[in-house]
Amino acid sequence: DHRRVPNQRYFFSKHGKALPLDRDWQPGDIVTWKLPGGLDHTGVLSDLLNPDGEPFVIHNIGRTAEEDMLHTWTINGHYRYP
Repeated sequence: DHRRVPNQRYFFSKHGKALPLDRDWQPGDIVTWKLPGGLDHTGVLSDLLNPDGEPFVIHNIGRTAEEDMLHTWTINGHYRYP
């Protein structure tokens, strides 16, 4: 639910580790985006990599999928939770 993403970002920044928005990707990391139109979105990085070595993302935007879409939207959060 996009309405919960700001709360998730706050939680992960306080209880997890905020990371650079453009590198240090690891499976299980949480990534958040700002979608066109202003909605927030969240996903979890997969262990599958695209040909450039960047991870696929597990997310749900109408249906659950594991896709090569890390840079489809503007990344505004990257977190690791122990």
